[in-house]
Amino acid sequence: METIQLEEFAERQEEHSRRREEHSREMIALRKDFNRGFAQLSRRISEMESTLGGLGARWGMMSESAFREGLAGILT
Repeated sequence: METIQLEEFAERQEEHSRRREEHSREMIALRKDFNRGFAQLSRRISEMESTLGGLGARWGMMSESAFREGLAGILT
């Protein structure tokens, strides 16, 4: 009976090792996917910041121009 238990234990250990290796491969793949997604998100955030900065700069220039025109109208 001890031999059977030992064989069973060895089989379970092998199965456990196979499953652990499989999970490790899955985790590596998930980490790569996450890193790709994070890099993509970072690029898009940078693009948005650039776009918003450009819009803010344009709005600031336009409001300054409107202020000057309004002041010129008041002074004349």
